[in-house]
Amino acid sequence: MQIGIIGPSKLENNSTLEKAYAQIAKIIYSKNASIIISPDKNSTAELFAKEFKKINGNIVGVDYKDDTDLGYAGLNREICDRLISCETWENQPKVLVKNSDFLIVLGLSVGVTWEICLAKFYWTSPLKRIFIIKDLVKDKLPKSLNNSLPIEYISIKKLEKKIIK
Repeated sequence: MQIGIIGPSKLENNSTLEKAYAQIAKIIYSKNASIIISPDKNSTAELFAKEFKKINGNIVGVDYKDDTDLGYAGLNREICDRLISCETWENQPKVLVKNSDFLIVLGLSVGVTWEICLAKFYWTSPLKRIFIIKDLVKDKLPKSLNNSLPIEYISIKKLEKKIIK
């Protein structure tokens, strides 16, 4: 099982987030799952990947190369156990979503919303879910998205029961 981890690029690094990420990482690890992520340096994703690596979790990185067209560079490839190439940064969300059994949302942003929306087009299994961790998110998505996608707002405490094989 591969769980996609998505969150804002801007890192709001603090001890509360690190503690929450460590809890989520332990839950995912307890399910014998890998994570699929694009851990850009100094991002939310990289901080989560570091917490997952501390407990020897398996990390699959979506590698967009250094995309000179749009200027995206800085993926922390060294933290990943395996890389999946998506060629360009524009393809990264599609590859991440297509290769995820679940998505765990660590915060909302324009890019995260785009990744969530792609699930509508790339997921065929009704068992796949998008878990927005309400402990980490202040706002809710528009009702039209909540009604069109398999989104659940849950607490970290309830995550363990929601992740099923």
